[in-house]
Amino acid sequence: MNIRRMFTVIAGIFLSLSAFAELKYIEIETIKNAPIVQVKSIDDFESIIVKNKISTVYQHKASDSLIVISENTYFLFIMNGYFTLEDFRNGNLLLFNTGSDYNEAKLLGVNDNSDIYYFYKRNDFKSIVDCRDAYKNGFCLSGKKKNLESDIYYKAKEYGFSNITEYNEYLDFTTKGFKSKNDMQAAIALGFPVTEEFLVENGELKNSTILYQMLNDDAGNDFYKSQELGFPNYAEYTVAKEKGILTFSDLQKYREITEYCEKLVEQQKLDRNFALMYYQISQLSETELSLSILSKILEENFNYYSDELKRALIKYKNTKKKETTNTSDSTKSTNRNLFQNGKKVYTIKKKPASTRNAIQETLFSTENLKKFFSIVNISEIGSYSEKTEIFKRKQ
Repeated sequence: MNIRRMFTVIAGIFLSLSAFAELKYIEIETIKNAPIVQVKSIDDFESIIVKNKISTVYQHKASDSLIVISENTYFLFIMNGYFTLEDFRNGNLLLFNTGSDYNEAKLLGVNDNSDIYYFYKRNDFKSIVDCRDAYKNGFCLSGKKKNLESDIYYKAKEYGFSNITEYNEYLDFTTKGFKSKNDMQAAIALGFPVTEEFLVENGELKNSTILYQMLNDDAGNDFYKSQELGFPNYAEYTVAKEKGILTFSDLQKYREITEYCEKLVEQQKLDRNFALMYYQISQLSETELSLSILSKILEENFNYYSDELKRALIKYKNTKKKETTNTSDSTKSTNRNLFQNGKKVYTIKKKPASTRNAIQETLFSTENLKKFFSIVNISEIGSYSEKTEIFKRKQ
């Protein structure tokens, strides 16, 4: 209720009470053999009372009217369910629909505000106190179906929210998969694809929410999962998901290995298989190893990686580099010819898909290591003797 309307109501009530506080109301059953004039407005009816100094008003419930008598004429005014002139004026000033509504509101203790009365009537509040509290805190959602506002109010209280704004925000961020508004804002700052649309209206999910949930990944779940696994932002988390990598530490390790390998591919024109072998050998701390022990240690070190990282590295090594390479390094067939000093040394046959995941069983075998040492320049990381089959790590 705005200030202007409140002032008008208070003024109207004051005038009504001061002018007609002394009126006596007497209920009558019938009106016989009397000229009757029906007065249209309350102002005219009250003017007749004041002008003729009338102190007694007759209530005729059968016709829902008040009657005053002046100069043998009955002046009748239809009351629309109100009992007194004071109530009629007050009820109309407060926008009650009928006198019956106003009378019930008086019994309930809410005749001071018709909005609260009708809010109470269309809902199922446990008490008038709850009704007033709900009204004050924004749960008056006109045009809604019966009992919906009280249902929303009690649901909000169940979750610890006292007003509709906080409850709407709660429904919005939980629908998007977040535990708090702050978490959702943090996810947005980190680049997670959180819809800007507010998915809640007046305590209910919008119709578009179902479509949103069908077309979008749950940004909230992705956010919490990425935080748990150490990812600093959505971009890094997305890269890891694309590569099938689970944690940020594994993604960093993957980048370290593949960037190292790509330099070898460029500088030494190595096959990615051999580049990966070179990297693993370069990480050894042991100073001198026989070929069989070297094979075993390399396999163990590779197996130390997580399954997700191993699968990502397998995919990397099995993916051909997009850039065009020298024809002496590869052919268009499914097999790959390896050259040393312009002469073909041997051919690596492409492994069937069913065996490609067994990288540690083939890449670091003694046979593969012999081929690696016969082709690759390892002078920067150590030396290998074909005669003794001993690898010595460079100090």
